[in-house]
Amino acid sequence: PYPKRVYVLEPVFPVFVAGKVWVINGEKQDIEAVMSAGYAPNFAIAPDHSQLYVFDTYWSKGFRGTRTDIATFY
Repeated sequence: PYPKRVYVLEPVFPVFVAGKVWVINGEKQDIEAVMSAGYAPNFAIAPDHSQLYVFDTYWSKGFRGTRTDIATFY
């Protein structure tokens, strides 16, 4: 991690497609990574910047059916 890194959460709400978390180098204005996320995801950074957390929901039938909540640690 460094101070000029930018994290952009793209929730694509209310569209029923997976969202994304974009990691952008603010100094070079380059995309460093794109992490997939589920429907209306949440994103957090550990206080010591050692990990990234994405909390998301997936539905077995798009926007209905069996709900699965996932926490992904990067």
